[in-house]
Amino acid sequence: MAILLSSCGGRYNNAEELTVPILQAIKSDNCEKLVKLLPPADKINPVFAANKGTVGWVYYNKYTKDYREKQLRARIRTNMDIIKTISADNKLDWDNVEYSAPTKDDVTDSISSYSIISTHLKFPTGGTYDLKFHAANDNGKWYLLDDIYFSTAQEASK
Repeated sequence: MAILLSSCGGRYNNAEELTVPILQAIKSDNCEKLVKLLPPADKINPVFAANKGTVGWVYYNKYTKDYREKQLRARIRTNMDIIKTISADNKLDWDNVEYSAPTKDDVTDSISSYSIISTHLKFPTGGTYDLKFHAANDNGKWYLLDDIYFSTAQEASK
């Protein structure tokens, strides 16, 4: 299904709704758009506490919240740099990308409770890729968590 990457509201009631703003941010090479999808400052500690299995263990001290926020921002920036490099190397046209309906796989165990959202991307001249990201729920609102994975469809299926 083809999409138009139009603007979307600020509240995400399900994890799959994060897909379009993430694609918009990648298309415009705007990491700040991704940062806006991360948990706000007052949600950082609860989101981390519920997802140690994916974001890691950070021992509490008075700097923990600031460290956690910087860690999330750094991971998103790194992911964006990787996507930008792959896109440039393969001449991917983000203006004409098509994507499939996103799917959600929940990961719930004793140290994590997040979802992996996946969508297949088809570029006119660059082939097929998979985009996956982690999303966390806090009191009914979904946030981008810590990673965005971008790979060719063949690599992702291995």
